[in-house]
Amino acid sequence: MAAARVGLQNPLGAPRLPTARREAGTNGREPTRMRKTILAVAGAAAAATLGITGVAAASGTAQTEHFSIVSTSFSSNAESIIATGAFTAGGTDISGNKVDAVKFPAGSFKIAHMGTEKGSFNPKTCLDSITGTGKYSLSAGTGAYKGIRGSGTYRLSVRIVANKVAGKCSMRVKPQASQLMITASGPVSLP
Repeated sequence: MAAARVGLQNPLGAPRLPTARREAGTNGREPTRMRKTILAVAGAAAAATLGITGVAAASGTAQTEHFSIVSTSFSSNAESIIATGAFTAGGTDISGNKVDAVKFPAGSFKIAHMGTEKGSFNPKTCLDSITGTGKYSLSAGTGAYKGIRGSGTYRLSVRIVANKVAGKCSMRVKPQASQLMITASGPVSLP
């Protein structure tokens, strides 16, 4: 789930910024680059979190896997991902617009994701808050995840504190802080 790539019908790894979201203080015609980046990262993180399920269900019987993806980097599409449940693993989720790549020590897999997001922006405090939900599916496993199958749901939360430029909040410069959190769960199975 691309970290903060919040957007409709966007797989976990890469939510897009809704076109209605615009930089504060502009005429509403120009999308914010920072927000798009953050949304992309959030989406990717979500996808990554969801894609971690897999290794534990080696018997082919579906078991529930839980994922958490976290990032505090506004500029990177690589998020930390931890999977627990049927198996436990920690690694990296590389977020994409529609598909994320999850890499664990024992192998990797892809997470396709789609969801919806909504947000609010406070022009007085420069706080941008985005939440979203969606579905994901797992595929293309390697190593211990070869043959992985699964799907589930995720929740996304992104918070950004923008800097002020000329007295107005700006998403065109690096924010003071950004946080992306994704939680996901669903059944997973391996051959």
